[in-house]
Formats: sequence, C-alpha cells, structure tokens
Amino acid sequence: MIAVTYLAPEYAFYSYDFAPFPYLLRYLQPSVVLFALWPAAVVIAIAIAVLQYHLYDIRLVIRRVVVYGGLTVALTALFVGVYFAVLAALSGQVVAVRYRWVAVVVAVGAVLAAEPVRRRLQTRLERRFLGERGDPLGVLARLHATLSNGDEDENTVYTTITRTVARAVHSPAVALALHRGPHIETVSITGAEQDTPLMLPLIYRGERLGEMRVSPRTPGEHYGRVDRALLEQLANETSALVYVLRRDNELQSTRRQAMETVAEERARLGRDLHDGIAPLLAGAGLTAEALRKSMTPGTADEQDAELLASRLRNAATEIRRLAHDLQPAPVEDRGLEAALADYIATLDAPEMPRIQFHADIAESLPTAVEQAAYLVVLEALNNVTRHAHASQCEVAVTLESGELVLRVADNGVGVSQPYVSGIGITSMRSRVQALGGVFDLAAAPNSGTLLQARIPVEP
Repeated sequence: MIAVTYLAPEYAFYSYDFAPFPYLLRYLQPSVVLFALWPAAVVIAIAIAVLQYHLYDIRLVIRRVVVYGGLTVALTALFVGVYFAVLAALSGQVVAVRYRWVAVVVAVGAVLAAEPVRRRLQTRLERRFLGERGDPLGVLARLHATLSNGDEDENTVYTTITRTVARAVHSPAVALALHRGPHIETVSITGAEQDTPLMLPLIYRGERLGEMRVSPRTPGEHYGRVDRALLEQLANETSALVYVLRRDNELQSTRRQAMETVAEERARLGRDLHDGIAPLLAGAGLTAEALRKSMTPGTADEQDAELLASRLRNAATEIRRLAHDLQPAPVEDRGLEAALADYIATLDAPEMPRIQFHADIAESLPTAVEQAAYLVVLEALNNVTRHAHASQCEVAVTLESGELVLRVADNGVGVSQPYVSGIGITSMRSRVQALGGVFDLAAAPNSGTLLQARIPVEP
C-alpha cells in the first residue's frame, strides 16, 4: 500500500509501508538532494579541470613534489627513524634526554651517508620529469658523438638535433625551422608542436639561419634559468651545424658542377680533336706525300717534303691519342655497363680472383657520373688483384632511388681498422664526394673488404 502525506503546498513525499526503510524517501526532497550533491560536484569539477585541462599547472606541481618533496620526506623519515632507533638501542626509552645528542649525531651521519644515493635518485627523477638539464656536458657530448661520422645527410642531422633537444629538457615537441630564401621552412619536428613554444633564434656569424621552437613541458609552463642556459647552448651548437651543412652543400654543388663541366669539356675537346683536327692533319700529310712523289728523287725539296709528310702523320696520330686520353674511351663509346664488363673480361686469368659482375642501369647517366663510377671500380679491382689475395670478388653497379650504387666485395685478407688512406683510396673517395656522394670502405662481415659508394645521379 502507498500512502501520500500532505506536508506543504509545494512538497509531498511518498512512503512505502512495506519498504525496509520507511523514512528514506522523506529526505529526498530537491533542496536536500542539491545540498548533499553540491560538494561532490565541486570536487569532480575541480578534478576534471586539474587533470584534463591542467588547471594551476598541476603537472608542474606534481613533478616538483615528486622530485624534491619525495626526496625531502625520505631523508626526514631516515633521520627520524635513525634518531629514535639509536635512542631505543642505547637507553631502552626513546625519551631519554642524555642520549639525544648521540642520536642526533648518528642520524645526521646516516643522512650524510645517504647523500650519494639521494643525488643519484634526484638525477634519475629529474631526467624522468625534467630532462637532462643537470648534465649539459653529457647532452652536448652525446650530440657530437651521434653526428661524429660525418656521413649523415641533412634530414638525419636535423632529426638528431630535435630529438636530442626534446630529451634534454623533456619537451613534448621540438621543431627546427630554417630560412629558405624569403620563407622559413620547418625541416624537422619531434612530437606534436604546441601553441606558444619557446623561440630560440639560430644565429651564426651575425646571420640568422632560422629558429628552434621548444614547446613547454605543460601548457603555460615556462622554462627556468637552468633550462634556458642549456637550450641556448644547444641552439648555438645547432647554428654551427646548420651553417656547416649549408656550406658543405654549396661546396659539393660547386664541385659537382665543376666536374660535370670538366667532363663535358673533355668530351667535347676529345671529339673536336678526333673528328676535326686529326683528319685535317692526316689530309695535310697525304698532300705532302703527293707533293713528294711529284718531285725528283734525292733532291733537297723531295727530302723536305718527305720530312713534312712524316711529321704531319705523327701529329695526326698524337692528336688521336690525346683525344682518347681526354676521356675514358670505353665509357664514351659503349656506356658504363658494357665498359665495365669488357674490363672485367680482361681479368679472367688463373692467377686472378673469380669476379662476378652484376649491373642494373635502366637509364642514361651524366657523363661525370659514368666516368667517376668507371674509374672508382677500376681502382677498386686494382686493389683487389694486387693486395687482397682474394679468390672471389663481387662487383655490383645498380641504380636505386636516384643514386648510382657501387659495391665491390672480396674474400681476401681484409682492410685494417682504422685504415690509412693511400693514393688509390683517396682518389676514389675524392671522385665520389666531389659529386655529392658517400664513400665507405670497411672490413666485410665475414672476411675480406667491402667498398660501397653512392653517387647521386642528379644534383
């Protein structure tokens, strides 16, 4: 049965006579319910604002409390524990006055003994929550060690920089932007870039090269003095690296253009000498020979005409030799793949290593690239046949992603590590790097020597 009780014009409540709590619903009036739920609603709203929207920089507060407050509490607990433990051990009563100074000294000694542990814990916690700002020399040393090879391309260098900076200050996002003419272009970014990042200009020798954008650890948080000092040092190092990369690119571009120009001019001069001057000299020699035959034998004029004809024939032969020397004739005549195949065929002898040749070149290559690749492979095979004492050798020339890839591997005695560059190795490296390529010579995984070179087909 349900009974309705009239209380006031605006309120009524229901009571269930059969319910286990007959007066429970008496307190479910709207004003009572609102008053009871209001504190819980405020707490929930504050929790959402703090945890989801980071009100009051709660992450910063939590990090500071965890790193410093936790260590302080631990040391305090250590001091108090040792203090009372000593009192209990000495007197059996923790309130004995005459043993308090002894307990204090022992507790202080325990805290001092735990100081190295505290420092290590603090360093680990700072790295976890605040980055590596406590070890700036370590950050710079790691950056230099990562980029010590010198063979990294621009994208690898820029990515390494942004990752190192993000790890150093525990930033969620670091972006590197460089000036490209009138525009500024983001060349690398680690993480998702946020609003209001810290802008660090990249300046070297008075020139603004770009900027580094370091997002705050939490929205609204500002980097402190120690963080700023480390970031400014990293920005200075980045400026120097960016400047050196740009200068190297400009130098490589200039050297490549020079080599291509020289190769084209050598080819043109060779063709002009072979097809133009050499035939003229040969024709002049034939004319002189005809004049000699029309003269009386044994006379001085006949002898002079014979000498002139001989000199003209020799000049024509020398001009043809110079025309062939101006450019690798096999490459010019037959192309890189056929020229290498012909040369390797000449090395088929019992005392020579067995050479396997593979080529995959589906398109024509610039003259400078073909000539450089031909001479590099020839020098590499010369080293194999003279110094490697190998029984097998593999030569591969392929075109991959816009690069001509050269690979020469043998099973000989191998190259020492680190090796000393002789004239041949220096020549090969110079030819490859002059065209903007990468040259690497190292011991093979099993035995022998592995030479690899990558030459961009287009600048």
